[in-house]
Amino acid sequence: MVLDIQLLSRRRAAAWQMDFTFELIASEGAVTLEDTKEGSMGVRVIDALTEKQGGKLSNALGQTGEKNVWGRQADWCAYAGKVDGKPVAIAILDHPANPHRACWHARGYGLMAANPFGRDKSGFPDRKGKTDLVRIAKGEKLTLRYALVVLDGEWDSAQKTIAEAYATWAKAP
Repeated sequence: MVLDIQLLSRRRAAAWQMDFTFELIASEGAVTLEDTKEGSMGVRVIDALTEKQGGKLSNALGQTGEKNVWGRQADWCAYAGKVDGKPVAIAILDHPANPHRACWHARGYGLMAANPFGRDKSGFPDRKGKTDLVRIAKGEKLTLRYALVVLDGEWDSAQKTIAEAYATWAKAP
């Protein structure tokens, strides 16, 4: 299998955004991506942003906290809090054109990962009963697009900036 990664970094009005395009190419034979809760595009945030340290874990549906965000499908997932006394946020965006939308393997201790591969065995509430594994036929490719947004600002304004970045990015070809 071949992995081709394209990265575009840009400055938005109130944030930095990095767009990632991953192409998994089944060059040697058919590929089956098994059911796992482990993600594919993720970050581990600084301790200051974790829930234990007062950080906030949230998603595009307005759900907050690990218990409500973990295993849910949403357009984006974010951590926000204070680092050195300054409000900051970091989000991962899941492109709507992805053939397998991600559930979020997001934990209060600072892990946040988009997972398009988890099914019933992963334990994700939004994949309960699903057993259709992700398969790539020989010679075919699976393209997945994600973006990472990093910004300064209090959560209310950061959430608005993330939602605006998602809306703009989601329209891009």
